[in-house]
Amino acid sequence: MSSRLMLLLGFTALLAPGAEVTKAKAPPPPAPPAEEEDQADPMLASGSPMYPWTDNQRRVVHHWFLPGATSLPEGDWYYRISHVARDGYDREPRTNLFGLDDNVKMGLTLGWSPIKAVTVTVQRINGRDLAVEDVDGGKVQYDTFDVLAKFQLLDQRGVRGWRKGPCDLSLIAGQSLMFRNHGNGDGSLNLGVIAERDVMEDRLRLGVGLVRAGLSAYDGAIGHGAGDKLMPDEQDYLSAQGAPYQPAELATMSIPLTARLAIAEHWCLLGEAIIPVQGWKTEGGPSLATGFAYNTNTHEFAFILTNTANAAFNSVITGGSKVGSLPFFAFSITAYL
Repeated sequence: MSSRLMLLLGFTALLAPGAEVTKAKAPPPPAPPAEEEDQADPMLASGSPMYPWTDNQRRVVHHWFLPGATSLPEGDWYYRISHVARDGYDREPRTNLFGLDDNVKMGLTLGWSPIKAVTVTVQRINGRDLAVEDVDGGKVQYDTFDVLAKFQLLDQRGVRGWRKGPCDLSLIAGQSLMFRNHGNGDGSLNLGVIAERDVMEDRLRLGVGLVRAGLSAYDGAIGHGAGDKLMPDEQDYLSAQGAPYQPAELATMSIPLTARLAIAEHWCLLGEAIIPVQGWKTEGGPSLATGFAYNTNTHEFAFILTNTANAAFNSVITGGSKVGSLPFFAFSITAYL
């Protein structure tokens, strides 16, 4: 058979009905994107029992007065806005809303956790006029910036601290920087240790500690308690003017106490006291605060009655007005992000 005939028969067979024709295969569809693996909740992974209020009780980085024993999760941050009146809430109620209209201490705090068990915070609190020589006829004023680092050594659940222990235990170190609009400011080296523990199925959280400010402060409120604690150069200025004054001790050491009682998943009652035990104090008793807080997944809203209008680290530890009175209304908004 000739080669031409063989080629003709092969071509005819390809065109015959039912013959299979090879087709180019389409590329396979793209694979669906891989789903991210669910991250295990560290609290659940710790094996400790959880209750509806557990997270809200344990996540408090800062109480009304001072930092708590808990650090932020690594990489997280938070902010806190606080207001406390320097007028009593019952003074001129028709024109001064709970004392918050005219004379207020306002605080803004930002905190961040760069690594596990470490939280760094910066808090700014408005200050007062100082009794020193005016500059160009203007008043010399100061604001306080608390710059603090918290190191959580122990964690009751073994989640955020460096080690698991019987309680949450943290060391605090930093400074209160009292910046002025004119001239040089002052600084206070602040140190502290705070321990907190959950009891009663996490419904009650108790805390105790020891704190010290190398240069404590106190800004007097309107009609309540002690007057301003004079800074060293204020004492020198008044002495040069012949004004009588009582020299003030520089430092203060105090014992802070805290309690949070969960009454429901989102609601809790608050109580705090700071008892000065050494150095300068107001002689009016400890700093006291009580109130309640409402918690959401990301925020806490706290409403407080207190006997001191101070808010900086080195000023809340010096005490308040008389123990039997809580004349100042305060509130704070904290966001955990």
